[in-house]
Order: sequence, then C-alpha cells, then structure tokens
Amino acid sequence: MKCIIFLLLTMTGWALAADFQQAKVLDVRVATVPNNSALGRWAASDGGSAIIPSTVNTITVTLSLGDLVYTAQYREQRHFKASDLVIGDSTPARVDGDKLILKGSDGKEVKGKILRKARS
Repeated sequence: MKCIIFLLLTMTGWALAADFQQAKVLDVRVATVPNNSALGRWAASDGGSAIIPSTVNTITVTLSLGDLVYTAQYREQRHFKASDLVIGDSTPARVDGDKLILKGSDGKEVKGKILRKARS
C-alpha cells in the first residue's frame, strides 16, 4: 500500500514538473510602488504613534511562451530579483489561470499576475 501511494505521489510530481515550458524573456522592468497593505508604525516619544509609508519593488516581465506573449507583474523577493532574468534567454514558465509562474534561479516557483496576453 505504501508503495502505491509513493508511486502516485511521484507521478503527480512528474506531471506538475512537466507543465513548465521554456519561455523567452523579452523585457524586464523594475518599479518601486507604494505598499498600501502593510504600513509600518512606530511609537513616538510623546506616547503617540506615526504611520510610516512603505514601498515594494515590483518586476514586470514580458516573455514569449508558445504562440502567446505574456506580461506579468511580480514582487521582488529574496530568491527572485530582476537581475536573475536576462533578456533574450530562456526561463522555465507555466500559466495557471491568471498567474504566470516562473522558476527562480534556486528552483523555487514565483507567481505573478498576468497583466497582458497577446498573440505573437
């Protein structure tokens, strides 16, 4: 029984890994945007508090996957930075609904929101 479960899990992993295709990176842009969802607070010396606005770096990536060109937006993370992508190179990618999933240089999956989709 354990052997059957192991085989099913292994085959499922192979099926998920097979979804990734090589996509050509066409453009990479970085922007700093306000992070309205997480505002920092600090205690003032008079006992009050103040709101400190924060920002987040976003990466907008345009790539060609199959016969479509996708533009998606990602949050810059420790394991996913704009410098990891080279225009003209290939990177593993797959589409899952309204998300474009890339594999970072360390093999971790990074999900971005698809902003635009067009035929190439």
